Amino acid sequence: MRNLFLLALFIPQFVLASATMNCHFDKFHQAHHKNPALSGYAKIEQSLEIVDLKTSKNTLTLDGSVRATNSLHWVLLENENWELESINLAGDFGELLVIEGTQGQKITEIEGWYEALLVEVSPLSTNTRLGKCVIRKRT
Repeated sequence: MRNLFLLALFIPQFVLASATMNCHFDKFHQAHHKNPALSGYAKIEQSLEIVDLKTSKNTLTLDGSVRATNSLHWVLLENENWELESINLAGDFGELLVIEGTQGQKITEIEGWYEALLVEVSPLSTNTRLGKCVIRKRT
């Protein structure tokens, strides 16, 4: 029974393990916790590609000003059988990638373009990149 529980815990990883997610972010928002005057929006051009729940080499070789993340590995934070309004992935550098779905969709049904945001939090600020991601499943 314990092994069955552990397998169920990792099943969501298999669903997106054969998918590619390409994200482009064009807005940046910083909420500065200690100095609100430093809060605000800025225009950016940053991208991220995740293949098999790993940041692609294409992304990792980009200059830091156009690379949206430093995370190498991503973990899906939901169960594939849940009806979702979003896919939530955690990167190993602490980022949270939220890809908006349609209410009632399951992870296995998500494919195409979706609104997305990438969030990083520190004691000083919460930084959010806003944009879109396309999800393609390999067959």
